[in-house]
Amino acid sequence: SHWAAMDARRARRAAEAEAAAAEAAERAAAADDVEAEDDDEKTPGEQHLDVEDKDPVWLKDKGDMFFKRHDFTAAIAAYAKALKADPDFLMGKLNRATCFIMVRGFGACAEDCDDIMR
Repeated sequence: SHWAAMDARRARRAAEAEAAAAEAAERAAAADDVEAEDDDEKTPGEQHLDVEDKDPVWLKDKGDMFFKRHDFTAAIAAYAKALKADPDFLMGKLNRATCFIMVRGFGACAEDCDDIMR
């Protein structure tokens, strides 16, 4: 019936959103792996050039820019990098949770919010 079809569409959208959130998290992890490999290849003098990629505030601002452009998966990746640099950076977690809501990744949003409350 009509209500069953609506429930099926909601369930499908929720599953797609969770998949999008998981994909964004995988991309952030892959970017971190590539970054770690790149750091190994650089001399100590060259490593200082990527300082902004390690600054959580700069990365949060980069995520904010992506958020304003409605590129939520890129924003999630930027906030994830900020949190890797500083796991206690609450604004990064809050903003990433907001992005997870926008891509309908409610489970990931709840995890970030739980971390904020601790």
